[in-house]
Amino acid sequence: MEGFRGEPSTLWREAASCDAAALGHLKQRHVRLTLEQIDIGFAGRRPAGDAVHAAIAALQPGAPLSLVDRQLLDARGCPVGRLAGGFDLKGDQVLEARVAGIVVRDRDVTPPSYRDTVRCDRWEVVVPDLVIAPGR
Repeated sequence: MEGFRGEPSTLWREAASCDAAALGHLKQRHVRLTLEQIDIGFAGRRPAGDAVHAAIAALQPGAPLSLVDRQLLDARGCPVGRLAGGFDLKGDQVLEARVAGIVVRDRDVTPPSYRDTVRCDRWEVVVPDLVIAPGR
């Protein structure tokens, strides 16, 4: 790079310095969970009149969520979903969670081995976006 100094077509700048906070942001991952990483039967295991269905119906894309003991909660603290048992955060910390979208499921597409746990004919599944930082 030294050979380019002084050339009229070259603008030379010193590297910007980064503080520790800026470097921390570079380590964050933005992840949209897949249906395999979410408990897609969470709301389906509750009767049609259960409060979970109304709480999910009230959500909009981008709405904030929190994650407590693998359970997704809306801004009022109502459960609206759960992480699948096989999804492992591997000690990483969830800094932020938001609604990416909502998928509709129904009894007819539920595998026969799970149908006896379904307590309503149709339900919604919250698909979250997570901002994850490496565990400390």
